[in-house]
Amino acid sequence: MKPKSRLSAVLVLLLTGVGLLLHYHRVVFSPNTVVTGATMDGLKNYYTPWYHVAHDDAYFWFEGMNYPYGEQPVFADAQPLLSNIIRFVSRNLVDVSDYTVGILNLALFFGLMWAAWLLFLILKRFRVEPVLAAVAASALTLLSPQMLKITGHYALGYAFVVPLVWYLALRFYAAPHWKPSLLLAGAVFIFAWLHPYYLMISAVFLTALALVHWFFQPRDLRFWSRLLHLGLQVLLPGILFGVILKLSDPVTDRPGNPYGFEEYIATWRTVFLPYAIPGLDWVKRFQTDLEENWEGVAYVGMAGGTMFLFFLFRVGRRVVRRFRKRRVPRHRGAWISTQPQVAISVGAGLLVLLFACGFPFSYKPELMTDLFPPIKQFRSLGRFAWVFYYTWTVFAVYLIQLAVHYHRQRGRPGLAYAVLGLALGATFAEGWGYNSALSGRISRVQRPKMVHDGQDNPWIPLIDPNQYEAIVALPFFHEGSENYTTDNAVSYAVAFEASIKTGLPLLNVMMSRTSLGQTWSHFQLTTEPYRPLELLDKMTGDKPLLAIRMGSRLRFDDAYLQPRPPFLYDDGVNQVYAIDLPARQAQFLAERPTVPDSLTPLDGTYLGPAGQFFYSDELEGDAEGYRKGKGTAILLKDNNELVKQKFPRLQAGDSLVLSLWVKLKGDRLGHAMFGWEEHGPDGENVTWTYPALNKFVVAMDGEWALLERDVVVKDPRNEFMVNVTRWKRKPPELVIDRFHIRKKGERVYSQEDGKIVAVNNRYF
Repeated sequence: MKPKSRLSAVLVLLLTGVGLLLHYHRVVFSPNTVVTGATMDGLKNYYTPWYHVAHDDAYFWFEGMNYPYGEQPVFADAQPLLSNIIRFVSRNLVDVSDYTVGILNLALFFGLMWAAWLLFLILKRFRVEPVLAAVAASALTLLSPQMLKITGHYALGYAFVVPLVWYLALRFYAAPHWKPSLLLAGAVFIFAWLHPYYLMISAVFLTALALVHWFFQPRDLRFWSRLLHLGLQVLLPGILFGVILKLSDPVTDRPGNPYGFEEYIATWRTVFLPYAIPGLDWVKRFQTDLEENWEGVAYVGMAGGTMFLFFLFRVGRRVVRRFRKRRVPRHRGAWISTQPQVAISVGAGLLVLLFACGFPFSYKPELMTDLFPPIKQFRSLGRFAWVFYYTWTVFAVYLIQLAVHYHRQRGRPGLAYAVLGLALGATFAEGWGYNSALSGRISRVQRPKMVHDGQDNPWIPLIDPNQYEAIVALPFFHEGSENYTTDNAVSYAVAFEASIKTGLPLLNVMMSRTSLGQTWSHFQLTTEPYRPLELLDKMTGDKPLLAIRMGSRLRFDDAYLQPRPPFLYDDGVNQVYAIDLPARQAQFLAERPTVPDSLTPLDGTYLGPAGQFFYSDELEGDAEGYRKGKGTAILLKDNNELVKQKFPRLQAGDSLVLSLWVKLKGDRLGHAMFGWEEHGPDGENVTWTYPALNKFVVAMDGEWALLERDVVVKDPRNEFMVNVTRWKRKPPELVIDRFHIRKKGERVYSQEDGKIVAVNNRYF
């Protein structure tokens, strides 16, 4: 390496390191600092690798959440590549488990430094002058869209992965051979264990590079050789990753259709308009879709945006010249650059940007995703725009150098250096503002406190881990199945703190693609005691659960979880107590409701107090129904009206309960909608609401769930309509049974063979 190049190499590391340290020095120099954003994602994404290092018994199984089942570390965001290295060192060399948080922080920091180094090397391959390459690489790293991930989604914050894959691919196409191809495949496979998104992003990027290279330079590689190399670089890592994941993961019912595939995409706004940069808030009036598309943020900077307009102008001018003078470029890539590697990279970046914007899946998404089902698991297509960010901004630096040379050759050095200074100055200024805004959003919590007051919670020393099976944090939280989820809870932080310090697993879940069956059994615990708990059959010990309660709420907080003395801790607001599930279940299932002596017929076999309002429909069809008889299978693409009529006996302000049994244990079924409409005299909508079915589960029995939705009558003269629909073709159908409407607070009884067998649609 020449002296100028060596000095430039030092310069890129110095500039990047100083820029990062000025904003994140507390994190870098304090290895015990937990960095979190505005949500609890940050705490969770420290907790999972930390628990895996400190308490798990196996390298490929995480037991910190989802008790009694556990989870594969990939789906727990435990960064198995890094956490398993720390775990191995701690178990076999020296115990560094207490420094897991600090190691994660430093890994992110040095990952950014490595990203700058790789961008510097790529710029040099594009014949950018070393000093310019060093300064530009540092500026581009500080503006990287992956900086957004250091506030919570740490596994996605390793900014070196995409530049590394790109750099290795450039080396391969410069001299195609099996060794660089294998090296590239190895890198893709290894970093998939930081986060699977790196596998898919790399696969799409490498496929785009192969297609563009084939188009621009079809004679460089024979077709079958090209195909074999692509298979080695893309298919082999994917197959190996999938096989290992399958062998280490017994779960077979993960959700196949996570939310966000059609929403979390990139747009021109997320790529060319600034985000989270102070002083540039005025552009937010153009960012009307950013709330949905924030995952697609890959802002290329003012310099990158300007160069994009310049590029479009230059290409357009060449097209006009070609048709007017019939000039044919010496090679196809000359439309972009005479340097083949530059042309291939830019062309591939543009293709990946189209993919990140939803093409071709935005055209009939249900059909297109069925042709390639694995893509549905990577719901945030907007993250693929990272590829465009790196390829385009590097190309922008290349174009700026061409512009500088052009003006210098024509005797305008002042203008040349003004263009260069303005471009680099603007990029550094935007990067500075970008990181200032991000560091301002970060709250710092000293490890190992894991709570915002920086103090041990007083009940932690009172807990004897040997006395309990697991912890259940209340208000209950469970996120990850994509089908059933709780509202945001205040108990995340104390749950993670107690679990780390005691080694007890959490019954709660905050992970990804959690098993539908396991989720179903957990939610059964949070609903009414109605049938034997599936969870009890899976628990391996006979010790009670330890409940840590930070307040209460109406949903997901039923009888099984309610506090009972004796309390391990009780300050009037927070309570810590044991839950003996077998004993509580035996008590609840033995209870029988009291039936009044004076009941009158209401509707068919239903009884209640005289004069009570009640409506019922058994919904008998050809499908297997709930308990006895038949249910009705409905097509969710249709508007399935359960009732559409007037009820003149009602009064304005009456609260009604819509009660319905639904065969709900399945992927996407819970996202169907439980509609309520109230139509005025002219047919206009007085009320029109369509929340999801999964918001109204009150009891569970096998595959069936009892849904109850409260509604308020505005005017009894109106026509009322209740329906179930999704207005989509998938899932195709849903089985429903036993639909009731009753007034809230009143009880309705059902009889069979002269005996009372049910109250309010609950069979005992």
